[in-house]
Amino acid sequence: MLSEFRAWALMTVCAAAAGPAAAAIDASAPDGSTIKIDVRHGKVVGEIVATQARPLQIDSKVTRLIVGSEAFFAVGKVAVAADGKTWLLVVTQTPSRENHAAGACGSGTEDALHLMQVDASHRKLILRSTIPLQSCLTGLSLNDDSGQPLQQKLESVSDPRKFELQWLNHPKYGNVTRTLTILDGEERVQ
Repeated sequence: MLSEFRAWALMTVCAAAAGPAAAAIDASAPDGSTIKIDVRHGKVVGEIVATQARPLQIDSKVTRLIVGSEAFFAVGKVAVAADGKTWLLVVTQTPSRENHAAGACGSGTEDALHLMQVDASHRKLILRSTIPLQSCLTGLSLNDDSGQPLQQKLESVSDPRKFELQWLNHPKYGNVTRTLTILDGEERVQ
């Protein structure tokens, strides 16, 4: 089982009819193998590459999240070991769909943070939990006056096992800085 590996997210935007090209995540492991997650012809494909490529089963929930998103990327560009397992934090940015893009959220997005388990021994990528980050539809937004795009900010996180987020008037967490951790196979906000 992989204890920890680094993910270099190669980002573009997920394919739409007149839209940009597909996104991909390449994750390099200390043992020399690489985990690849990609969208090809509207289908999410994964593989573990060591001396030869071996398919990585993608959970159907992960497939729906990635195919339905405009963009996806790995937090910190690093997958981490916690609770004896390997985890990848992936952010998806999905178009807000209120009134078929004719409403107030026409070009807005629904951004969510997903905790995915990389089960290398069974060659599976499994969705474990999700936390909404930002939502045009519900007015949820992160407090960030740095001017950085969300992807740039979260890819610069040095340790995805424990990092800070602050929302503007979150219904549960308020507007106090909170620490996100991985514990017992879930993302925890404390």
